Amino acid sequence: MALHIKGGNVRALQRFVSDVVWNQNRILTKYHQMVNEDLGDIEAAVMFDETSFPKKGDESVGAARHVG
Repeated sequence: MALHIKGGNVRALQRFVSDVVWNQNRILTKYHQMVNEDLGDIEAAVMFDETSFPKKGDESVGAARHVG
């Protein structure tokens, strides 16, 4: 990642990932705030759709001709 950032420092990133002590409660609180900002509506929904698997032939799980 550091190599793809202008002025990125590989050793600094390695130190950050391996040596920095994380405050789990603070991170979870921030994460919950961010999720609430995006999905905090009573009508909100999260949908996951894995469409990268090619469904070809009659041997693939979930492959069927769509009618309608």
